[in-house]
Amino acid sequence: MTFISCYLSAFSSDNNKIHYLRNTPFNPDAVTLIFLHGFPESSYAWDAYLPHFAKLGFNVLAPDLRGNLLSNGFKTLDDFDIHLLTEDVRLLIAKYEAKKVVIIGHDLGGAVAWQLAESYPCLSKALILLNSPHPGAYSRLFRSTPWLTIRQTLRFWYLYVFQLRSIPEYLMLKGDS
Repeated sequence: MTFISCYLSAFSSDNNKIHYLRNTPFNPDAVTLIFLHGFPESSYAWDAYLPHFAKLGFNVLAPDLRGNLLSNGFKTLDDFDIHLLTEDVRLLIAKYEAKKVVIIGHDLGGAVAWQLAESYPCLSKALILLNSPHPGAYSRLFRSTPWLTIRQTLRFWYLYVFQLRSIPEYLMLKGDS
């Protein structure tokens, strides 16, 4: 089974270019598995899994979510809106006219999967989520258990750092040396 690197481009209102991996040949009648990576990963986080599921007869698609690896970045925080990330995945599904879709999401990819299921309930037949609780349950838990909010906030420190101007870029470049 071989994989090819593809681009889905100029398809959204913001003309973002999304890179993804897919198996070839692509069988339109097979179940399509879409693997959505977490932060700060890319489609290559799923390297060990893609050939396995392709050999079992599934179609596999693994996009680089916008702003990651080979997909276009974004100019403002508005470009990273969960609805735009979801729309990128919806349009990838539409491109292949996939009728039987299972979304596998980790971390950030899980949040996109939850939003996709909420916005387009008929688009996928199942979600498989790793490290990504249901947003409603997560929200209720934080409201009912204040000490958990502090604990989780400390665990998600990196999300707050990435909202600071210029610091994330500096830290990322420093890590390359």
